[in-house]
Amino acid sequence: MATPLGNYTPGGSHFQTSHPPPKGSGVQFQLPPTTGSPPSFQQPPILDLYEEEAAHALQQGARYLQQGKSEMEELREQLQMVQNQLQRQQGVDHPSTKFRDLCPFPDARVPPNFKVPKFKRYNGSRCPTAHLKAFCGELNAIAGNDGALIRLFQKSLKGDDLDWYTSLDSHQIRTWERLSQAFIDRFSYSLNMAPRRADLATLRQKSDDSLSAYLGRWRAMEARMRKSIDDKEQLSMIVHLANPSISGYLISYPYVNFSQLIQAGEQVEVVIRAGTIYPWPH
Repeated sequence: MATPLGNYTPGGSHFQTSHPPPKGSGVQFQLPPTTGSPPSFQQPPILDLYEEEAAHALQQGARYLQQGKSEMEELREQLQMVQNQLQRQQGVDHPSTKFRDLCPFPDARVPPNFKVPKFKRYNGSRCPTAHLKAFCGELNAIAGNDGALIRLFQKSLKGDDLDWYTSLDSHQIRTWERLSQAFIDRFSYSLNMAPRRADLATLRQKSDDSLSAYLGRWRAMEARMRKSIDDKEQLSMIVHLANPSISGYLISYPYVNFSQLIQAGEQVEVVIRAGTIYPWPH
């Protein structure tokens, strides 16, 4: 029967209870026997459900994150495009790095095994027509090959002039004639700086100049003139503008070209320095 202390078994002196007896009562209790290994813990099924839901949530979160990254990259590209457009409108452009875009004239070809001469670089102060003449004079071997002439022309330029060349539109400059005309138009201001006949007529030989050095300065100035002077007239002008100490002797020398004039002048200079003859009186 049931008692306040537990279940009492009649006829016996023991009864079972889950509550401990008070001390000094004299009542004995018997605990349930413990045999074998302790029972194993079984995880409630509800925890498995939580793990599945958590794994699903992680996978979904990873997908959303990846999608977010893709959207961010797409947005970044769109912003970059807008920025490039604004920069182009403001005159700031980022050029392509492809070979065809970097090469001013990608379709122009120089003949194989052609030895490229060393050109005199244009400095912006010379007559552009004179520069074109000097350039073409070095390329008789490929005359008529517009592509090669266009491609090699950059080798005769430097600094800002080379920057001008690289900025040309290859779709508009397809012939050598167009390039040469664009060059003249670009540097037409130098035409006004070209020396005139009156400037050449005042170019005298300096006292410490040899005749060959004087002729070098003369020919350089004459090459910049828009209208050339024939050689016969040039020789006559040079003789009269040469150092007075030798000009009187040169007038009596027979010469028909610049080489003969230089040779005659050097002979006169040598005999004057040797004391064989006196400088021409003036």
